Amino acid sequence: MAPRIPSTDELLPAISPDIIHDIAALVTMSVFYGIYFILAVFAIYALLKRRQWTSQVIACVVLAMFGISTFLWASNVSVLVQRLDIVLGSTRGPLAFRLSYANEATEKMRYMDDLMFMILYLIGDAFLAWRIVMLRRRTIWVFVLFSVLWLGIFGSVTGLVGCLIHTNFPSPDDLPHACTNLSNAAWVLSLILNGTSTGIIAYVAWKYRRTVGNLLGTARTQVDGVLTTLVVSGVAYLLLGLPRLATFANPMLNPSISRTVYATELIEAMLSQLIGLYPTAVTVVLHLRQDTGVSTTGARHKSSMMFAAQSRSNIEELELPQSPRRAAISSVYANAGEMETIDVDITHDGTVGGFDSTQRTRVSSTMHV
Repeated sequence: MAPRIPSTDELLPAISPDIIHDIAALVTMSVFYGIYFILAVFAIYALLKRRQWTSQVIACVVLAMFGISTFLWASNVSVLVQRLDIVLGSTRGPLAFRLSYANEATEKMRYMDDLMFMILYLIGDAFLAWRIVMLRRRTIWVFVLFSVLWLGIFGSVTGLVGCLIHTNFPSPDDLPHACTNLSNAAWVLSLILNGTSTGIIAYVAWKYRRTVGNLLGTARTQVDGVLTTLVVSGVAYLLLGLPRLATFANPMLNPSISRTVYATELIEAMLSQLIGLYPTAVTVVLHLRQDTGVSTTGARHKSSMMFAAQSRSNIEELELPQSPRRAAISSVYANAGEMETIDVDITHDGTVGGFDSTQRTRVSSTMHV
């Protein structure tokens, strides 16, 4: 006896929430894509203005990631339009048949979307790992750890591609466990890499504040702001990435799986843009902080932080009240076997005709971190 085909009236209440979820996910993705577009244009323009080969390489990375994010957004629009056209815009055959055909017609595009998503965070993780290795270039274990993590992500993504090709891109219900495990492993390793990066930056921020705080007291520098921005954005990225792990767990363990899946779909829609938007936004923040000053009580601080091979990490200029002295101070702090030098050169211009002159203090901090 042939199986009974559900009627249209039976299927419509079941598929309408899915359609609403897909539209909501696409709207969410479009909002983040618009933000990403503005930041990407600004970041690429700012990087190309510097005319340095490292800035040009970073600009190419930003452009490549934005190109992939554009593909992800366009493919999601295409898949949604095609599925709605097949299911609701056609009267050929029963609704159950049209649903099955819509899934089959868009399956390859959805697989391509997943693969490009993995390539996107593979590039983003390589970019992040390079920045951390440059920041901690004197620490060999950082280079080894990040190399192993990134190669693990690369191996998992490559293995997944091979698994899908070998099985001829099957439907999700027929997907082998090996393919699923490789996909899960790649994402878990990516989160570990990002979490480790955030931890290292937080340590550098704490160490910098402890060392420079002995000289500047409670005054905040631009390097403080840059490091704090990197830590906060890294934590936010991790918090958004963790719910995606819910799709790896056994659905029977979750009593409200429908709500969890819906929330995960929205987060994945954001992540498809956030993976590229996150490093681009950090690049823009770093550029803005290098071009502007941060005002504090009684002091004006300017500093820049380099994530390249230069040894000098920041330069401070402070306007201090006039003092009848001339001095040169050099303080060396040794912490955990790492040398950090802070040179202070205080010059006094003297007084002329009883009028006080301004004393300019130049503080040059070299952080070998």
